[in-house]
Amino acid sequence: MIRPLKWLRRSWERYQQAPRKNQLSQELAEHFKCAIALKPASTKGGYDQIYLAQSGKEIVAVVRVNNPHKVSTDPIGPEDPAIPLGNEERLNREWQAYETLSPHGLSPRPLWRCQDAIACSWLDWKRLSTQMTNPRLDPIAIQMSLFSSIRRMHDLGITHLDLNLGNFLIRPGATQLAVIDFEFGPVNGIDSGQQMAFDYLKIIQDSLRPRRGYGRLMPSLNDWMNLITQHIHPSASQASLPFVPRVLPRLYDHPEIVKSLRAIFSRLPDAMHRG
Repeated sequence: MIRPLKWLRRSWERYQQAPRKNQLSQELAEHFKCAIALKPASTKGGYDQIYLAQSGKEIVAVVRVNNPHKVSTDPIGPEDPAIPLGNEERLNREWQAYETLSPHGLSPRPLWRCQDAIACSWLDWKRLSTQMTNPRLDPIAIQMSLFSSIRRMHDLGITHLDLNLGNFLIRPGATQLAVIDFEFGPVNGIDSGQQMAFDYLKIIQDSLRPRRGYGRLMPSLNDWMNLITQHIHPSASQASLPFVPRVLPRLYDHPEIVKSLRAIFSRLPDAMHRG
């Protein structure tokens, strides 16, 4: 449930952006050759305004729009390996990621863009974050698809840097996944191996939340860790990771997980170096 003040802030942000939204509706109508209405998507935050582009009752695209009136704060610590990108950089990163990943079924397809907005294909799939506790789904099978998707993404030269289960969509009735929301870039000095390792470790930390199905994964801890071992990129497994204890502290609330991960990530600091 959205808090009243947050709801008011979001409503005010959308109100201020209304003139540009109306212009975009016309631009998209010209592209798609049909009348387009932009409806706010149900999202929890982010750095842009997200709309569903609708033609009648049909959703034809998801539209990410820079909103200069939107207030987003994400404090970045001195050891964080990733930072939120600026407006145009953020659109460029997502567009380029989708151009690379979508031919392999790993993301939505990029459809249209302008200086302050991009449109991509609509996938009527659920957020993976809502499905890990679904008793009809095998959590290990989902994790296998998850780490396979991450490895394929990395092999295509793409890192995400803000991976959580909410940034994956899962196809109904299957374990096919698509990754979305590329809003971050690496800080200077963070190499590709460190970026890939951070992707793996951040998604593992998110999976440790009770509401993400942690309780269903722990009885199969060895199987879970074996999946990571099978799909880890060699550069990630050998990466220097001095920043992890402070950036991903929740990992270290699970010493049995850290012990297993240190056998996979050879330079992952132990808890005693958490500082």
